[in-house]
Amino acid sequence: LELVIETGNGVDPVLAKRFFGQQLKTALLSRGYVFTAPSSKIKLELVVSIVHERVWANGALVDLNSDRHFQIALETRRYAALEAALGVRRNYIGRRTWEAKRMGQLKAGVLGMGIFPMENTPQGSVAVMVHTDGIRIYQLLPSGISPIGQPFRFKNPGVWPRIRKAWMAAQGVGAISVVTTAGDSWLLNMVEGQLKKRKLKGVGLQQTGSLGESSIATAELQPGSATLVGPFKNAAGETFNSIPSSESVRAIAQVNNSNNWVWVNGQGQLKRSQDTGAIDVLSERVGDQLAVADLNGSGRLEVVTTSASSAGEADELLVRSLSGDGKRLNVVVYRASFQGSITDLTIGFSDYLDLPTVWFVEQRQDNTSHLWKLEAGR
Repeated sequence: LELVIETGNGVDPVLAKRFFGQQLKTALLSRGYVFTAPSSKIKLELVVSIVHERVWANGALVDLNSDRHFQIALETRRYAALEAALGVRRNYIGRRTWEAKRMGQLKAGVLGMGIFPMENTPQGSVAVMVHTDGIRIYQLLPSGISPIGQPFRFKNPGVWPRIRKAWMAAQGVGAISVVTTAGDSWLLNMVEGQLKKRKLKGVGLQQTGSLGESSIATAELQPGSATLVGPFKNAAGETFNSIPSSESVRAIAQVNNSNNWVWVNGQGQLKRSQDTGAIDVLSERVGDQLAVADLNGSGRLEVVTTSASSAGEADELLVRSLSGDGKRLNVVVYRASFQGSITDLTIGFSDYLDLPTVWFVEQRQDNTSHLWKLEAGR
């Protein structure tokens, strides 16, 4: 199928062609409506636009042999995953202060988490949590969270080492790759409701503001360790040199869907890739969690890290802005302490009014886990 997408009112042309087009192809393939072929005799032409609270797709399915046109006019309500794919953003006014908001209690022992788009949910995104026994999904609500269905249980998992951790990355709308320190690789298909074990081919690096892209970069698992190592590869399996191949990585974030990365290495140093090589952007050491995005619509990237003054102490969450030249971090704009450890931190969209939002999991000493959302300030 040759797919041609044009954009109308309220839609970002670049993002729509990249994300909406990719998601549409993935959805058609998963439903068996199209298949891979060396050439196409059918063309789908769509003009996508937003009118008030509805999204319209007008166009035609064209038989290239006979030049017959089958007209299409579809409309649906606006929802978060669709708006994110179309590049819809609001002009952010901003809160006067940053604020961390507790969203709800989770099953204890979260090893990895992510915020991903999911079809047919009112908010358009879900929180996905990995535990030693399986994967749990929560619907994101304005007032908190709500479990969706039953857990996806791991069948015949490997032996968990002393250090237990999981990494997740989107592989198309509703599909998530999961790799654990037990050496297992899983594919969760939320559309079909299936969890399948598969051969380990690298650890997917979760993208900033994950919108369901299927093109992901990968690193290698270091057995029994919470750090990843090179070679670092793109979706085509080609090694990229933005991150030194000898570097071990505790946490990593992509910058604006480019080939630039910010990461925390095995020694707790915060680094950034540049054309001239990797550079330190902060002199002090940081914790194991990291997120990078423009969180308040200022046009400048915020870098979110964690820290604890000594082992076993409660974590702090710190937000700094990245300088214009990307070579250093500015002063702390937000700092908050918590009762326990911040065991995972990620970026995701919670609803169509939001810019990318930081979500994190706190594990307290009373063996309870809690999901938090960081609301951006000016």
